[in-house]
Amino acid sequence: MIRAAFFDVDGTLVSFRTHAIPESALSALRALRAAGVRTLLSTGRNGDSTRFLMDTGLFDGEILLSGQLCRLDGAVVFENPIAPADLEAAIAGAEAGELTLGFLSGDDSFVSGVNEFVTAACAYAGMARPRVAPPGLARTEPIYQMHIYGAPGSEDALLRRARGLEAVRWSPNFADVFPRGGGKERGLEAVCRALGIGREETIAFGDGENDVGMLACAGIGVAMGGASEAVKVRADYVTADVDADGIARALEHFSGCFVQMGTQGGREI
Repeated sequence: MIRAAFFDVDGTLVSFRTHAIPESALSALRALRAAGVRTLLSTGRNGDSTRFLMDTGLFDGEILLSGQLCRLDGAVVFENPIAPADLEAAIAGAEAGELTLGFLSGDDSFVSGVNEFVTAACAYAGMARPRVAPPGLARTEPIYQMHIYGAPGSEDALLRRARGLEAVRWSPNFADVFPRGGGKERGLEAVCRALGIGREETIAFGDGENDVGMLACAGIGVAMGGASEAVKVRADYVTADVDADGIARALEHFSGCFVQMGTQGGREI
């Protein structure tokens, strides 16, 4: 039975067209929580850019920064910042003007500069452009993830400098870069340990290539209708697009897999 549900944000919970959660998904989330299922975000965003979702009161926690920082009931249960040597290599590339990078801490972010890819990425996600600051500012607090802004393949220039990092791309405008061996699946495993449940007791939803590991790790992996074929083939189930009630439809399809948790044990819903 499913006891925890994990939701990617952009293109999964939040529409790229409206930049909001469809009402059908909100209703489905309320029903999940009423059934005693833990609900969590799982995103490449940091805490600052998920606050509008956490403020709904519909989520018990969040896997942030592609799995490098996990919070449950307001407490940190896992963190995996970028190693100092890799961070210094990235800072050097940005300071030399060879890389346009975004640096993300737990609740803050900034970019080393602005190019057409930064502008396009922010417009696509409906987000304000991060502030511009000197790359060296990244030394002042843990950095869990970076964005490298550029066309596909531009991440190779950073990975050649910082051998302890890996990159995944869900946008044509940038790649998420984090410690090698990280990823949303690592965050899911950490949250499961904190909750005392098995991976087989989870369901996860996603649409991007950075969701593939999470979908494979979860007991049930659901790809959104707008996902690429590379994502869909790794999922257990493909639902409709976010704007066509994909979350609600999938949860209805798997409704027999959820339990109502109570003092007298569990019962199916």
